[in-house]
Amino acid sequence: MRTCLLYFVFLFPLFAFCQNDSLMADPDFQVEFVAYWEVGDEYRYKVEKHDIRYRGEETTKDDTTRYTALFTVLDSTATSYRISWKFEDYELTGEGEELMEAVLANPSEELASALQFEEVIFTTDELGTFQQIENVDEIIRTLDVFIEQATASITKEYVDQPEVLEKVKQALEVTYTAMRTQAYLENTMFVEIAHLLNPMGAAFSPTDTLYYDDRFPNNFGGPEIKAEGRYYFDTLDVQNDYCHLKNYVELDPDDTQRMLKDYFAKIGLDDGKILDVLNDSTYDIWENNDYFYYYYPGIPIYIDQMRVVDFNLAGEKAKAVKRYILEWID
Repeated sequence: MRTCLLYFVFLFPLFAFCQNDSLMADPDFQVEFVAYWEVGDEYRYKVEKHDIRYRGEETTKDDTTRYTALFTVLDSTATSYRISWKFEDYELTGEGEELMEAVLANPSEELASALQFEEVIFTTDELGTFQQIENVDEIIRTLDVFIEQATASITKEYVDQPEVLEKVKQALEVTYTAMRTQAYLENTMFVEIAHLLNPMGAAFSPTDTLYYDDRFPNNFGGPEIKAEGRYYFDTLDVQNDYCHLKNYVELDPDDTQRMLKDYFAKIGLDDGKILDVLNDSTYDIWENNDYFYYYYPGIPIYIDQMRVVDFNLAGEKAKAVKRYILEWID
């Protein structure tokens, strides 16, 4: 049971954070990513979100979410932009589809109302750097309905296993508490918006690699996660204001281990055996990100963001991949 629970909760915190906007622009940088948007500008994107898990050589999960979103500039001031990110369709495959089908099997009035949610409103600064989601309260109200339905669907499978049920409930409580925060909405649930605008507000040398130290927020309330990264141009067409910007990031393994210990303690899996497993485990987390852009006037063309978690848990190798692909189609 312990091993199953470890795998049940192990990967959630490893994807529950997103890169901070901490790039330090050197005065000599020549290529600037600055938004020159106008009210009424619209850009339509095709979005794919992949969640793949491996245990040894076996694929244990392969979920895909697909949707189309309309990016619309609602307002523009001297210091900010206000943006609508509106969902036009939504498709789930894999375990996510199965859970959604279970949740929707007997929809309540509240759930039927929640299904009408279709838009995220967010703001940026005057350069186009992502700032925050604005309609957080509306999203959390919608999320609460799904959480209630999903909890009932998940826990009913363990009604005859009281010890397991208690642990599952505790894990779900910690997980759902984290999900009901603005940090989770921005860094995990709708992290594709942050990925879309990641280079905005920054400036880069056309020839040099930019090495930088970064910190990732911890959605579970602990210290931030240190990381090292680098940016460089794979392709740069100055005449057409077009580029392909590469980004690699590696998270600090010691900080990752500390965060995992804190998370396991919160869900009640902090006995000696569990801590021994964590201490003897190894995990590498890294990102490989591609940004194809018209840096003037600040239009993302194609974004491919991938986070990989390689780990050895209790002597067993496993791997998890989350990948976000956003393509400008109209």
